[in-house]
Amino acid sequence: IDWHLGYYAQWQGDYETATERFANGSLILSNDSQLALMDTFTRRGMQNEAMKLFKQREDLTPEVATPAEAWEMMFINLMLGDFQGVMDYAHAYQKLRPEKAQGQIMEWLVLALQN
Repeated sequence: IDWHLGYYAQWQGDYETATERFANGSLILSNDSQLALMDTFTRRGMQNEAMKLFKQREDLTPEVATPAEAWEMMFINLMLGDFQGVMDYAHAYQKLRPEKAQGQIMEWLVLALQN
């Protein structure tokens, strides 16, 4: 339930509470919590903390990402300014969830930002 409350706090703009909810006092985070915490750190301007978690996920590539992981990594890469990473995960998300257009929308956003 902390994970859902973390997303709610993040949506409300309360990133400190979101950080607490995602971390949940645990040193070992689930993949989803770890990705959500990275996203919250980047939104709070805490890029160094986000990069520490990001480096722990070097095994996560667009080819092996689940839809949830691809979704989170699209936004984390966008916040970190890695447009190629956004494109890679957006493409992976679109392949995993073809019924949704969010991957294509992210690709168009990146193309617009690059021009």
